[in-house]
Amino acid sequence: MISENISLNSFIELAKTGKLPYPEFGWVDWFCKDTSLPLKTKKLLPVLNFFKKQLGELADNYILSLCNRCPFYGTLYDSITLVNSEDHSKYLTIVPMNGHENNRVSSLCITTKNGDKEFTAENYSKLKKDILNLDLIKELS
Repeated sequence: MISENISLNSFIELAKTGKLPYPEFGWVDWFCKDTSLPLKTKKLLPVLNFFKKQLGELADNYILSLCNRCPFYGTLYDSITLVNSEDHSKYLTIVPMNGHENNRVSSLCITTKNGDKEFTAENYSKLKKDILNLDLIKELS
């Protein structure tokens, strides 16, 4: 089932209070068992909260999509896409840790009309430090 559009802020509030309408709410594609989605959602909440804080007041303008990806070689991994509801050419794709066999990294891709900027690090903690040094709002303008 594909979820309705929901803002980052609204999703976080529902997830924190345990009031997501159904287990796959927010997920648009997955290869894992349906029963795995609630735990995956819970594990992604700290990442979602971090980006909510970085986006500040703009977090209400970003629609959330969660995906569980299946690389050709490697293990399943999760990604988050945040699309600007007013300008679909602006979006973020966050991969806390990919499952690619030969290149396991954390990444953030910022897409705007001016092109893509990709940031990678060997793990999510290091990626967060790099993101803290960015002006994310400026990067999205």
